[in-house]
Amino acid sequence: MTTGQPVNPEQPVSTPASSGVPTTGPSMAVAVGNTINPRKIPWTEVKPVADGLEIFWWSGVEPCNSLDRVDVTYSATKVTVTLWEGTTDKDAICIEIAIEKKTIVKLSEPVGDRKIVDGAK
Repeated sequence: MTTGQPVNPEQPVSTPASSGVPTTGPSMAVAVGNTINPRKIPWTEVKPVADGLEIFWWSGVEPCNSLDRVDVTYSATKVTVTLWEGTTDKDAICIEIAIEKKTIVKLSEPVGDRKIVDGAK
């Protein structure tokens, strides 16, 4: 059962993305974990927010394209953020439409002067 609460501080905190056509702006996505065939998804934009980062990317509708998890690694010069998506229903039939999604990732360390890098690229 997914409660929307992060398992650890670096997991996204938001509400699930809609499986319908979005109205305006990006759809909020929350990591559901345990998706089928998760794969790295490149993100398009990152914005600093209180205690973390807001990450934006283009994807398809759920359940075919669900946020599985977000991995964050830290080094002296960079913070690498990797989005993972998979399906939650291998038999689902989803429309082929691109929607912009976003999620908020809480960080365990401040970014400081480090570069924020996409782990899928």
